[in-house]
Amino acid sequence: MDSLADGASLKALAGARLHLGRRNPDGRIPGEAAGFVVLARPGAPKSLKLEATGVLLGTALAVEPKPFAQRGPSLAEGLTEAFHALWRDAVTGARRVDAVLACQPGESYWGTEFSRAYLRNASLMPEPLRVHVAGEGLGDAGAGAGPVMLGVALHRARWRQPGARRTLVYGSADSGRIGACVVEMIRSAKEEA
Repeated sequence: MDSLADGASLKALAGARLHLGRRNPDGRIPGEAAGFVVLARPGAPKSLKLEATGVLLGTALAVEPKPFAQRGPSLAEGLTEAFHALWRDAVTGARRVDAVLACQPGESYWGTEFSRAYLRNASLMPEPLRVHVAGEGLGDAGAGAGPVMLGVALHRARWRQPGARRTLVYGSADSGRIGACVVEMIRSAKEEA
């Protein structure tokens, strides 16, 4: 995973005027994160004597034709496409998600991108809308935000929002690559009792 808190990354952020400061009140707070996720086919965790905490119901990839790196307004075409692919899927689109987790830093570009994609895919989104952004607590965690936010989805569903079983997790890179997934938390035998 990348680290955006090393000297070279900080120098690049400052050179591009992307960091939070007087000149850019909408800038990024450098951060770093690392995480991993073990993915297995159904039944495999039991043979490994592991307990599954969630099921990945579906994934979608897309590319934003006018990404953040081009410094223009977001039209959210790529994110709209990714959300629409999840909504069209028979498993992920069967019902609304309970929450949305965004692997994004805090700039307004990302909020605009989500707002536009949300309005075009409202039937997939939770009512009332609940969105949590990685940048609020982690700063710009870069590529580490994905696995961390997937872990947050399972943790939040289990401990903080017991009714929240399905979560949409998505991320958009500065260069325009987009990934999204719907994950559903599995209750353990102890929780069911």
